[in-house]
Amino acid sequence: MQSLKDYFHIFRSDQRAILALLVIIFTLCIIYLLVRPSFKATTVSDEDNSKSFQLFVNETQQLIDEYPPRLDVGETININRADTTQLKRIPNIGSAMALRIVEYRTLNGAFNTADELMNVKGIGESLYEEIAPHIRTEEVDED
Repeated sequence: MQSLKDYFHIFRSDQRAILALLVIIFTLCIIYLLVRPSFKATTVSDEDNSKSFQLFVNETQQLIDEYPPRLDVGETININRADTTQLKRIPNIGSAMALRIVEYRTLNGAFNTADELMNVKGIGESLYEEIAPHIRTEEVDED
């Protein structure tokens, strides 16, 4: 029967290799500790946080104020004359979709009927049903 010592016997050349690897690892750890970047802990006062947050709120509110207001119930837009800013007033129409509508109209001419809007990439039946009450293709006489 073999002894436990036979299972864990390490040859002299293996011992040297292991020792060399341990020395290299130890040396690299020492070098890392000596040259690692030191991070200074910076503290931000509550006043600075408050100012930063207020600046963020003000900038966000400014962006919201600049965005065109949504159409009210009963209001419509002529999709043959509207630019992207006016088209963005239609609920569920953002900048990208408004641009696609204008590009489609430029390439294919004016919309003859409102349902032609479904030919624009990204406008399916469900979106069309949502925006249909807000669009028209003809001018409406306003008395």
